[in-house]
Amino acid sequence: MLKKSILITLLSSSIGAASLQAEPESTTREFRPLMAKKVAVELAARSASVADVDLVRSQAWAHFDSREWPAAIDKFLTVLEKDPASKSAAEGFAMSLYRSGDYASAYRLGSELSEVMPEIRDVVSEAVIADVRYMVKEGELDTAREFLGSFPASDNFYTKAHSLLSDAHSIAVGLGSESEPVPGPETKGIAKN
Repeated sequence: MLKKSILITLLSSSIGAASLQAEPESTTREFRPLMAKKVAVELAARSASVADVDLVRSQAWAHFDSREWPAAIDKFLTVLEKDPASKSAAEGFAMSLYRSGDYASAYRLGSELSEVMPEIRDVVSEAVIADVRYMVKEGELDTAREFLGSFPASDNFYTKAHSLLSDAHSIAVGLGSESEPVPGPETKGIAKN
């Protein structure tokens, strides 16, 4: 009986408080029970979303490992839409673009993310340097020259790659195996659109 009367008193005082107009000096606050439930639902949805993002991220890397570039690009983009700060997804996205042959987009992405994720630009530039080294070793100087067209020599991250090609060209000319001039720094590395 005592519990019932306390409950009725609490209910009537909360109903009365909710119906009163609050004066500026009043200490009465409006009670909104649905807001708490809404917050709980959002938090539950957010934790499920994290699990979904992790699943999509692992699928993206599986596509990357299988060299399925369009599928990897799509999955990495999905992760970045849900978690724009994911360095793993940004790196995977940039390298998927690069490995798919879309060098200009990989370069632009690395440049655009350089402020917030400088390591993305490093990953792309290191891949460029490694690929130029390989092309030079194989004697594919024309291929390397065309390839570097997407990576401006004026960008310090790609200067080393351009220097490798220039040095290889100088050696080839010295040995008499190549005679055409390498484009000067002012024309090297004009990005393709």
